[in-house]
Amino acid sequence: MVTRREVAAVCETLEESGDVDRLARFLWSLPVAHPDVAALDRSEAVLRARALVAFRAGRFRELYRILESHRFGRASHARLQVRHVNS
Repeated sequence: MVTRREVAAVCETLEESGDVDRLARFLWSLPVAHPDVAALDRSEAVLRARALVAFRAGRFRELYRILESHRFGRASHARLQVRHVNS
């Protein structure tokens, strides 16, 4: 089983590569019953990845839910804006 840190690292790597399809597949492959599911739901890298995937897929309600439920740090603000504007 992969750890929260490993999941976050993969999300960041795939986000930086710009491969949103692969990022979506990775997020989809995570087990729903992951032992650290609560921590995944608080991981900024994972939430940022989910937001990017939701945006690209046109799932705006999901995107807004993510953005409204988590206070992202400054670095994530810039990354989310750049990723979304350039999409």
